[in-house]
Amino acid sequence: MKSAIVGTGTIAPVHLKAIIEAGGEIVALCDIECKKAEKLKKEFNLQSRIYPDYLEMLDHEEIDVVHVCTPHYLHAQMSIVALKRNINVLTEKPLCISLEELENIKEAQKSSKAILGICLQNRYLPANLLAYELLKEEKIVSVKGKVLWSRGEAYYRDAPWRGKWATSGGGAMINQAIHSLDLILWFCGMPVKIKGNIANNNLQDIIEVETKAEFKMFGTYTAEFFASNENSNNNPIELEIISNNYLIKIVGRDIYVNNCFQNLPNLGQLRGKDYWGAGHQSLIKDFYDSVLHQKPFSIGIEEAKKALIVIWALYKSMDKEIIIDKE
Repeated sequence: MKSAIVGTGTIAPVHLKAIIEAGGEIVALCDIECKKAEKLKKEFNLQSRIYPDYLEMLDHEEIDVVHVCTPHYLHAQMSIVALKRNINVLTEKPLCISLEELENIKEAQKSSKAILGICLQNRYLPANLLAYELLKEEKIVSVKGKVLWSRGEAYYRDAPWRGKWATSGGGAMINQAIHSLDLILWFCGMPVKIKGNIANNNLQDIIEVETKAEFKMFGTYTAEFFASNENSNNNPIELEIISNNYLIKIVGRDIYVNNCFQNLPNLGQLRGKDYWGAGHQSLIKDFYDSVLHQKPFSIGIEEAKKALIVIWALYKSMDKEIIIDKE
C-alpha cells in the first residue's frame, strides 16, 4: 500500500516507523514547512516526494492511506477531504474539536468507500488489553484515573496552536488525558452525568486553555479523574477499576489484578516516549490489516467520539452537573 504523512512534527517519526513495519510504501510527506519534511526524509532515507500543500499532494499522488499528524484544528477538514476521495485515513487524536466537525465527518464517512481510523493507541497496550478482557462481563463499581504530566511555557511557545481553544479545542484533557479517559470509557462504558472543573493555574499569560482538570462521572459506575500538566515531570498514568470480582490497578505499562502483578507480553522496541503508551505500532499494523482486508477498524468515529463528548460536557460543567448527550 502507498502511504503519505501530512504533518511532520513530533509524532510523525512514530507513524513512519510503524508504516515501514506494516509494509507500507511512503510515497509523500506534506508539511507547510518543507524543511521539516526534508529532514524527516533524509533521516529515514526515503524516496518520498515533498509537498507544502495537502490538496496538491492528493491531486498528484496515488495514495491508499493518508496519516493526518497535523494540529488538532486540521484533523477534521483533512480527514473529510480524503474520505470524499475514497482515501483511507488514519488521524491522530482528537478526531475533531467541535460537534459541528463531528457531524461533518459522519456525513463524509457515510458516502465514502474508505476506512477512517483514529489513534487512541493505548488500547493496544498489553496491560489495557488484559484489563478489557477481564472487565467485559463485569459490573463496574468505581474508577479512579490520574494523569500527572509536565507541559511548560516552551511547549506552547514551540507550537502556539496548542494553547488556543480555536486551534487545539482545549488543553490537558483533549491533548494529553484523552487517552486515559478513552480507556475508562472502553473498559466501563459511557457515564450518564459529569460534574467538574478546569483551570489554568500557571500559564494564564501564555495560553487560553486548561492546564488542569478534575471531575466525577456518574452512571452505572462512579468515576473520579484528575489530570494536570503542571507536574514537575511526566509520570506514568494511573487507573484503578473496582468491579464485582476484580481490583485492577494499571500504572503505566504494568497491571495488578487483585494486588497480584501480571506478567505481560513484550511490545518490542519502544516507539515514542514511554509515558505516551507506545502502542502506535500495534494500532497502525491493525489499521493496515483492516484496509488490506476491507473490514471495519476497531477505533472509528463511534469509538473516538465518546471521549470527546465527555470532554465537551466537562468544559460546560463549571462545577455543575451536566447530562452527557451520547448522540
